[in-house]
Amino acid sequence: MENVLYAMKILFLIISLVLTTSHSIFFLRAYILRHKNFRPKEIDINSRNTSMILLPFYSILGSIISINIIFTVILWLPIILIIISHFFRDYANTHPYLLPFTNMLLFISATVLFIIRLTGFTWV
Repeated sequence: MENVLYAMKILFLIISLVLTTSHSIFFLRAYILRHKNFRPKEIDINSRNTSMILLPFYSILGSIISINIIFTVILWLPIILIIISHFFRDYANTHPYLLPFTNMLLFISATVLFIIRLTGFTWV
C-alpha cells in the first residue's frame, strides 16, 4: 500500500508540473498573440488540449492523496471556475485572461504546496 501511495504522489507531481508548464505556455503565448494579432499555432493548441485532458486526472488523483482541505479546494477550483465561466460568458469574453491567469496561479500554488509537503514540512 505504501508503494502505491508513493507512486501516486510521483504521478501527481508529474501531472502537476506538466499542467503548470502547459498552462503557463498557453496563457503567456495567448497574451502575446492577442496583442500582436497572430493566429494560435500548434504549440498553443497542444498546450490548451494538454490542460483540458489532464485537469480531471489532476483533481481526482490529488483528492486521493490529499494533504489537507485547503489543498483539496485548490485542486478543484480550476474545474469549478471553468464551469462558472460558462454561465458568465459575456464577462469571460470581455476579460479573456482572467480564467487562464487564475487557473495558472492555482496550478502553481498547488504544485508548490505539494512539493513543500513532500519535503517533510507538516505545517502546510
